[in-house]
Amino acid sequence: MIQTAIPYEDIQRLSNLKDYKIMDTPREQAFDDITLLASEICEAPVALISFIDDKRQWFKATHGLEITETPIELSFCTHTLKSAKGIFVVPDARKNPAFTENPLVTSSPNIVFYAGIPLISAEGNAVGALCVIDFVPRKLNQKQTASLKALGRQVTSLLELRKSERLLKGAYSELIANQEEAKELASTAAHDLRSPLHNIISLVHFFMDENVAMLNEENLMYLNHVMTCSYKLSKLIDGMLEYERTTRIITVNQEAFDFVEMIRGIIDELNPPAVIKVSYPKGKKMITTCKPALLQILSILLESALLHQDKPNGKVNISFAEDNEFYRIGVSDNGSGIAGEDIPVLFNVFQVIKQDPTPKTGIAFPAVSRLTKKMGGTISVDSKTGKGATISFTLKKI
Repeated sequence: MIQTAIPYEDIQRLSNLKDYKIMDTPREQAFDDITLLASEICEAPVALISFIDDKRQWFKATHGLEITETPIELSFCTHTLKSAKGIFVVPDARKNPAFTENPLVTSSPNIVFYAGIPLISAEGNAVGALCVIDFVPRKLNQKQTASLKALGRQVTSLLELRKSERLLKGAYSELIANQEEAKELASTAAHDLRSPLHNIISLVHFFMDENVAMLNEENLMYLNHVMTCSYKLSKLIDGMLEYERTTRIITVNQEAFDFVEMIRGIIDELNPPAVIKVSYPKGKKMITTCKPALLQILSILLESALLHQDKPNGKVNISFAEDNEFYRIGVSDNGSGIAGEDIPVLFNVFQVIKQDPTPKTGIAFPAVSRLTKKMGGTISVDSKTGKGATISFTLKKI
């Protein structure tokens, strides 16, 4: 018997095969379907998809023959890898000197006819073959040959698709990991900065109190500037920690509860002045969503609506509607409103709007936006200065 030489002592070809991570993977319907089509089109009882490394021929999909792998020395597909014509055909293996002593020919499964198409990687290297086998001498006609080549290209497309999907998943996982690492780093840095910054503020206070008689106007100006900057930095750090805490809520946990009862609880907690009338839906409104996240969103929006009241008879209204896909919720007020130039940056982290009567760190509205997006919804603002504002958001039903 004339043995087949080990194919492609070519590092690049084997590297391409390794990159596909296809060897020894479970069966997949898409590959099985291709062998079925190849068998039907070529009118052959057996069709196989094989991949060949430096030691063996392994079958990803088989039709008409139960086999998982063969040694390279017995492989017909190894010859296909080297085919210069894009197809390797053996009309009758019993008469071909390369295969007359091959056990796959002389004994079970008694291969007689073989036709194989090389599977070419994106880099141009043959990593395997799509083949059809019969147990009688025969040939393929022109249409069958063209169809077999087309199916071979589909196998390669599947390989590239699997590879791209795997790389995308890896990139996404790395991105998420980097985001979590960055958030953890920011949180740690904020905590670490908090203590020395408070020490600086306390020391400046102490120095000013103890040496007030010795400080001239210029000295006081510089020290007050240090205090102002320190307080700004302190608020920024507090904002970073609050934003991380507020948006850490896990929004995948769903539970059923009464929306109206939640509103009543928030109003009781905020205890709005008697001059502000707060209206909301009556009766029960049962919804299923992430309760802690919605509680956080509504608390922020209601508190903001109350703080921005500048009318003798203030009004705040909470609306609720739903359709097949979303819960639709709105918080409206007749207060000072939001300037047009502030609306585009309202949801930017640490952006404080000009009309805010109690400027803080600018994390409240960004936290609302982030939580809403995490829950599959959207958020929008409709406002005019002096005429109140309506902030509407949706939550996707699960």
